[in-house]
Amino acid sequence: MKLKLMTYNIWGGQSYNEYLSGVPEQKCTRDVAPVAAVIKESGAEVVALNEIFNCTAYGNQTEQIARIAGFPYYHFSSALERSVIGGFYGNALLSKYPIVKTEEKIIPAETGVRFAEQRAVLCATLDLGEKYLDVIVSHFGLIQEEKQRAADAVLDFKIGSDNACVFMGDMNSIRESVHAERLKTSFSIANEKDELVTWPAEYTAPERQHFSSPLWNRQIDYIFVSDGISVSKTEAIYSLASDHKALYADVEI
Repeated sequence: MKLKLMTYNIWGGQSYNEYLSGVPEQKCTRDVAPVAAVIKESGAEVVALNEIFNCTAYGNQTEQIARIAGFPYYHFSSALERSVIGGFYGNALLSKYPIVKTEEKIIPAETGVRFAEQRAVLCATLDLGEKYLDVIVSHFGLIQEEKQRAADAVLDFKIGSDNACVFMGDMNSIRESVHAERLKTSFSIANEKDELVTWPAEYTAPERQHFSSPLWNRQIDYIFVSDGISVSKTEAIYSLASDHKALYADVEI
């Protein structure tokens, strides 16, 4: 069975075009319609989303994107509550196929460390008609210990799965990282042969950079597939809908 997969860090629906034009990040317009357009145009059937909100300030972005892009099934997975916006921030899954089961693991923040933040890992089972597929979605933190815990949670879900399995999301890690290497003990990277740069979506001049990062201009968003899933195409889709590119893969299960 052929399937079209995508993972996309949507930057909370902020306009990256405005950001590149000099608008401060906190003042960029939020509109998920451009994100939905990228997803719809790609033809993706199963989509993992990172940095997405379900809150009073920005609405239910998962539902908004699903409606615009034409996905009948979707699930929002909260990583953390933010009272200032009146709701939650986390990950989401869009699917053309029924979501028959979901399970989530919270990844605690490292105590007393700058940039530490609670994250989460979602595992959803999809009924593809011919078979089932387990889709694991996460956005790893910036702290090494948090990444380790998130990778452990992904592998726990994989070990507990009797189905074909994919992991998709922003790992905040390069391909050579210990975290990517750990996941490769149970999965393969969809674009194993060639690195596809996924962040940032377009180079930002040095004066616009908030920090120096080894992740800069590297692939940090991934689609991992379990044994038995073959990959025929991968692509990093550029747009100004987010500061990340969307990563797309054609697979066969």
